[in-house]
Amino acid sequence: MNIKTVSRNALDFARSTAGKVSAGTAGLMASGFAMAGGGPAEAITSEITSGKTSVNGILVLLASVLGLFLLWSMIKRAK
Repeated sequence: MNIKTVSRNALDFARSTAGKVSAGTAGLMASGFAMAGGGPAEAITSEITSGKTSVNGILVLLASVLGLFLLWSMIKRAK
């Protein structure tokens, strides 16, 4: 192996490692900034609250479909 091959391999390794490290660091910083509002407890509380909102929306939609189905069956029976 000559010096060119060794230096090229070292440079390729450094580039790939630097990219992975910078991506990981950016991800950690982003998650840290997301929780900067007060820590994990507030992040968990906000996730649960948004989850409750989603579940309530789905339940309202299902109740509406059931109501329309019952109304359709009552109208069909009345004819």
